[in-house]
Formats: sequence, structure tokens, C-alpha cells
Amino acid sequence: MRTFHIGGTASRRVEQTTLEAQHSGTVSYTNIRCIKNREGHTIVMNRNGQIAILDANGRERERYSVIYGAKLKVKDGEKVRVGDVLAEWDPFSTPILAEAGGIIKFGDLIEGATVREQVDEVTGLASRVVVESKDPDSRPRISIKDDKGKTLKLSAEKERYARYFMPVGANIVVNEGDDVQPGDVLAKITRE
Repeated sequence: MRTFHIGGTASRRVEQTTLEAQHSGTVSYTNIRCIKNREGHTIVMNRNGQIAILDANGRERERYSVIYGAKLKVKDGEKVRVGDVLAEWDPFSTPILAEAGGIIKFGDLIEGATVREQVDEVTGLASRVVVESKDPDSRPRISIKDDKGKTLKLSAEKERYARYFMPVGANIVVNEGDDVQPGDVLAKITRE
């Protein structure tokens, strides 16, 4: 007869929240696009960035992928020691971040149709959550407008605008008419 012990540390899921240097050396960013938010934190704004630690001869000692929305705790070219925190993030949610500053305008975010209020049983706090719509043409989104009411253009050559489509399950954390700055959280997608 075989018996198994399931539980304890083997079954507990530990979520990583930081990257720490395993070697002393110099920080080197690779393909990291970041901005300073209103609190002065440097926030990663892309998904394929990496941080490397180089030794005194410029050889790479370690390399880490850095997730979208992470707060960078070190600068490119900065010297670090073993154990220094390189980046940190919330392991339980993925943010949707503003890439530009302006005024929030909702599109197809309609109470009862594409958004419903949800109350957290533990905290008692209410939030607006994007739900599946019965209208196939509905595209729930948050746009950032300039002072003339036009959607801000992020990139001239790629025709990219400050328009963020909201997936089902996104928790909206801004209100229509709010003034946002680059790096502000517009919505969060909770991870299971």
C-alpha cells in the first residue's frame, strides 16, 4: 500500500515578488522601456525586457526577464552587490498602465452590460469588473484624451493611440474624467 503526504511546503505555491542580484557587478538593461510614474518609481512598460549583471571585465554573470509593470530598483549602469533588489512587482495581478498623461474616457464600459460592480467579501470594497457582453460589437476600452477631447497619439510612425481594450475580468481602478499620468494603473487583471 502506498501513501502520499500532500501538504506543507511542497504544495504551497510561493509567488516571487522581487529579483535580487546573485553576484556583485554592474547592471545592464536589455530592451527595457520604462517611465517614471508620479511617485517617482521607474516602471517597466514592455514585456520583453531583461536585466543582466556584468562583472568587472564586462562578462555577463546573470540575466533575468523583467515583467511588465515591475518597479525597477536599480538604474542601468549602477553597481550592485549580492542581495540587492533589482526589481519588484505584485505577484497576484497584472496592471494595465497609462503610457501617457491626460483625461480618462470610457468606451463601451456600460454598467450591467459590459461592467458590473463586485464586492470583495473579505474587505467589503466594491470594484468595477469587465464582464462578457452579449453584444458582439462591444469593445470595452479606456482612452486617454488631450484637453481638446482627442485620443492621445503615442507613436506617429506606428499610428498607436492611448487606447486600452479591457479583457473580461479586468478590475477598473480609474473613473471617467480622472487625470492620469504615465505609469498610473488603469486596471488590474487578477491572477489565480
